[in-house]
Amino acid sequence: MLNLIKKDFLTLSKNKSELIELLFMPILLIAILGFTLGDLLMGDFNISTFDVGIVNKQNFEADLDRLEQDLLAEEMPEEAVDELVADAEDIEPVHMLVDLLEGEDFEDLMRIHTFDSTQSAQERMEEDELTGYITIPEEFSYDIWQ
Repeated sequence: MLNLIKKDFLTLSKNKSELIELLFMPILLIAILGFTLGDLLMGDFNISTFDVGIVNKQNFEADLDRLEQDLLAEEMPEEAVDELVADAEDIEPVHMLVDLLEGEDFEDLMRIHTFDSTQSAQERMEEDELTGYITIPEEFSYDIWQ
């Protein structure tokens, strides 16, 4: 072990640029990380609240009917189909997503606004009233259930 340390020390002492780089790089990295992460590490890290829109394009009833038809086509018993459809109706994925985004975890981070059309959300973005918007596609719930 001592021979390896001696060999590395002799190699570094012959090449001054590698020695300077070896000493300078940790100092440079500490400075860069100190500037970029300083506020975060000192507890002064703040993100201002931003507004996000949600555009719901799905037809929940059509998705529910399609799920029921698919389950019946698979020749499942009608009681099981009725039970699965009732459970799917209680667990609507869009409401779960909106509830998650409006929950305590994100309340300090974003405010959620719902829109009927992409056009109205886009107009609000152009007026700088929204930072962005999430579009829920037409068959979102059906795809989740599948």
